[in-house]
Amino acid sequence: MISRKYYGNKVDMWSLGCIIYALLCGYLPFDDDNRQTLGRMIRSGLYSFDGPIWSQVSDDAKDLVSKLLTKDPSKRFSAEEVLSHRWLCENGDLLKARKLDKTLENLSEFNSKRKLPDGVRTVNRHFSGSLYYKIGRVHAI
Repeated sequence: MISRKYYGNKVDMWSLGCIIYALLCGYLPFDDDNRQTLGRMIRSGLYSFDGPIWSQVSDDAKDLVSKLLTKDPSKRFSAEEVLSHRWLCENGDLLKARKLDKTLENLSEFNSKRKLPDGVRTVNRHFSGSLYYKIGRVHAI
């Protein structure tokens, strides 16, 4: 979307990758207060699994995120591939044993930094008039 190209539902799979990444570690794969820098980061498609929090995340979870945050949309996972990925099919008892204290702490800190009005303004700037945003509604122009 940043490149203003149509990618179909593969753009949603990218978004899903960003959401899963944030849920696993408590922060976004691409984040910067400067809009231009953020755009460059997203377009580069470069992110990392660095830091102590990622040592607690399974290789299968990282693999799924990697398949979703693939820069080339034609190589990015589809929804069907996501649903059959081994991480989502993992034994529930193994998942219950995972410790998420640091992730929850990071999410709480991330959430406290973000405010709805700032987010709405950022989205509005990114789309510069092609979409009109109202809280709770998106209208095509």
